[in-house]
Amino acid sequence: FGPRWRRKTWQPWGSGLCQFWAATMPARPPVMPPGGAWTQRVPVPLGVKRPVPHPSGGPGFAGAGPSKVLRRGVQEAAETMIVFSDVNQDEIGIRTLVGEYVEKGLNHGRKFYQKSQKIPGHEDMEVFLYFWDERDGKDFCGWWFSDSVGGTQVWSRNGQLSQKPPKNGWTIPWDGEVRNELTVMNKQEKQAQNARQATARMEARRAEMDDKRGEDMTTQWEDRVTEATVKCAEVELDAKQAVEAANNCDG
Repeated sequence: FGPRWRRKTWQPWGSGLCQFWAATMPARPPVMPPGGAWTQRVPVPLGVKRPVPHPSGGPGFAGAGPSKVLRRGVQEAAETMIVFSDVNQDEIGIRTLVGEYVEKGLNHGRKFYQKSQKIPGHEDMEVFLYFWDERDGKDFCGWWFSDSVGGTQVWSRNGQLSQKPPKNGWTIPWDGEVRNELTVMNKQEKQAQNARQATARMEARRAEMDDKRGEDMTTQWEDRVTEATVKCAEVELDAKQAVEAANNCDG
């Protein structure tokens, strides 16, 4: 057996020699992964991408390439933007835009947002805030408010190329003048601003009350001094009269 094995004289599998070799060979231990435990590789699903429909006119109409919309997983919180104005809230152009905008995906390398509130009297109208790159020229590049991503009905534009929607510098209408009263801000940033403003108002009110309290105390003190002065004068007059009366009696 030994010499035949060293000369590698192989025999058919059905022979007793091969069966004996298979039975006597030690079992090879399985290769364990680091950590000593088996793990199953599960493919991580990527975000589902859908092309944005191309409009027939307006921003992005001149043969724009396919834009992609990335739908975010439920495990990641969507960003919310607040659009507000301190004045002209009743103006139709401003009223259409103000509200909360929730992140919905990506377009041209930037996040885009959809208004969550409905417009009274126009409940079927949607408002989107999105970015459009320079593929159709600089005149169509920047941030837009529109009825859809790349839509033909637009209300406002900002030519800045920032990664997030600009805070100020929006034109209303989109080819009109800049309206500085329209502001776009992250919801957390807006809440922090509201908290600071509320604190400032409380401190101003407290200072006003302290000043009034101080004025009231000063007035009360002055009244007391005046009253005491009057009483002293009355006492002095009574004393003078008493002295004169005593002198008359002696005379």
